[in-house]
Amino acid sequence: MEQINDFVSTSQANQDRFAWVMNDRKVNGIFLDVGCNDPVKHSNTYSLEQMGWNGLLVDIQMIPGLAVRKADFFIADAVTADWPTILDLYLRHQNIHYLSLDCDEATTPALQRLLVLEQRYAVITVEHDAYRFGTGNRDSQRALLKQKGYELVCSDVCIGPGPGIPGQGGPFEDWWCWPPSVNMQTAEQIRCDGRLHSQIFNA
Repeated sequence: MEQINDFVSTSQANQDRFAWVMNDRKVNGIFLDVGCNDPVKHSNTYSLEQMGWNGLLVDIQMIPGLAVRKADFFIADAVTADWPTILDLYLRHQNIHYLSLDCDEATTPALQRLLVLEQRYAVITVEHDAYRFGTGNRDSQRALLKQKGYELVCSDVCIGPGPGIPGQGGPFEDWWCWPPSVNMQTAEQIRCDGRLHSQIFNA
């Protein structure tokens, strides 16, 4: 875990910190964690849950160790899931303050499905893995999100160094916000391009 000021991050790259700061350090936020994987290690929502948040965890397979989480868990393929029914059942039309989306190669079509809904997300972190797959997924995601009115705050967030990650780190994620739902002055303080994740909140 990485402690940054008064927030202890369990995310792989400070995604939870971004969601928390952009939501004015809210203590009762709602998240949708799609492709949640491990309930604690590198979880984008575990630390938020510890701060009082709640929400829904979704993955394509059963995840061990879920007893440590208070959020509901649902098994679904993010590309074919009946999202209107799932969100109605589990989140009951609540405002969603953070969407974490990490479904590997299925991330872009999953994003497309989620953006068809009327639901808006105050903050989105979406993995594009440009360092592995090139810029095709990233460019498609950006077109989808910009068309819906989302604003790119941290582009090409880099992760590394590590196995298979060249140099100081490779661009693997974009971090977005829905301007009507956040403080855009905060967004301007964080805004960056191609920065290593560990440097975003220490610049």
